[in-house]
Amino acid sequence: MKTINKIKQGLALSFILLFTSSYSYTTIDFNTNNPIKGVASEKACLVIKGKFLKSNKSVINTYTMALIQENTVVETKVIKCGSSFQFKIRKGNWWTIKIMGEGCIPKLYSINTNLPKEADADMIYLLNFSASEPISEFESSLMDNEILDFPVAIFQFDEKLDAFSYNEEYTANIMKKLFENIK
Repeated sequence: MKTINKIKQGLALSFILLFTSSYSYTTIDFNTNNPIKGVASEKACLVIKGKFLKSNKSVINTYTMALIQENTVVETKVIKCGSSFQFKIRKGNWWTIKIMGEGCIPKLYSINTNLPKEADADMIYLLNFSASEPISEFESSLMDNEILDFPVAIFQFDEKLDAFSYNEEYTANIMKKLFENIK
């Protein structure tokens, strides 16, 4: 029984590390100072820059990240643990970043780029965050798999911050459900 409790405690800690991501944000104005070069589209409203973190228990070193819009893969990147990634996305839609690896359950992040009418059309927002590895198939066998089908975070425009931010309540609820359902 003590062994099972230790496994559950270890899984809880690893899920906290695997499902949480840090982020920061900046607003960039084309008319004044634009530190980002090469934005692919005039309609791009968000540049997502990040680093793919490696945990101590990593089994594989290379993952595939897919940018998805309306169930269509728009861009794919092969990312090594510890390396950086970047996606440039347009406003007015829902996007998904899907992280996949051999022997892992895909990890999803959702991004809502619908902006309020008052938002400046010339602004590009920058979202920096660190993505962690998806969980292994073995770890997922101890959980309710339905919860794993949901994004671990939803990023959206926050009018108070005038920036993109993640929905803290949603992420907290997903984390709670993950831990409640550990078998």
